[in-house]
Amino acid sequence: MRNYVYIDESGEFGVGVGSSKVLVVAALYTDTPRAVEKVAKKAWNAYPKLHVHGELHANEAGGSIVLRTLKDLMKTDVTCVVYVLKKSAPMDVHKVYYEMLAQVIRDSQNAFEVYIDKRDTVKKRGSMINDIPDKRIFHRVHFVDSRASRQVQMADFVSWAVFQSLEHQDDTYLKSIQDKVILHEWMHKTK
Repeated sequence: MRNYVYIDESGEFGVGVGSSKVLVVAALYTDTPRAVEKVAKKAWNAYPKLHVHGELHANEAGGSIVLRTLKDLMKTDVTCVVYVLKKSAPMDVHKVYYEMLAQVIRDSQNAFEVYIDKRDTVKKRGSMINDIPDKRIFHRVHFVDSRASRQVQMADFVSWAVFQSLEHQDDTYLKSIQDKVILHEWMHKTK
């Protein structure tokens, strides 16, 4: 694979009525993080209305902006590996999310750096990681605030594109990146 990995997710962590049917974890692989950052900066500079939260979020950007950004991203050296969990009750989606992250990290053993959006508190993250049998693999991971990583923001765009296809049957965005996306359905193992 590539030397740098950036990971973000799309979907909700609940399993009840009104929650998303899927959780998508996207890993964006690149040897040129600067090129990926330039794509994000181009979108940031072109669309000042996106500056509300201090970062780019595909769900707030609007269709044409997302499509243009994804097409620019596909001109870089990125490869995207995406795991999709079809949620069902009863299921601890947070636990499964960390299992999915662990698999991405295992698949990225040759990468120099792995960055993941730090969506959870340190305490909760530690608790979830402790349940992973080979938890030591997380020692080489950087959990970062996505506002500080344009590359993680671009992983958000990829996960959102896949999410739109699976959750809302809108393939518009996935079609623009499909040549560089490897999709895996996550097979949840019940104990």
